Amino acid sequence: MKRNFVLSVIFVYAIVLSVIFGIFTLTDNYHLSHAVNVKDLDRELAHRINVLADGTWFMLANILGVCSLGFMKG
Repeated sequence: MKRNFVLSVIFVYAIVLSVIFGIFTLTDNYHLSHAVNVKDLDRELAHRINVLADGTWFMLANILGVCSLGFMKG
């Protein structure tokens, strides 16, 4: 019972992180495509790094959520 509660809290936390990092990824991806279109190389590199980092954290948050669901007992 207590184990499922802790895993439920972790799952909600993972969903919140996924939403936050998903929004950041989409925002940075928009700015990246704008920097590519105007050929601003410094901003392009900065947003490429941001998209990579945000995408990585988005993926890790999703893995945390899937693992917490997998460890729950019915």
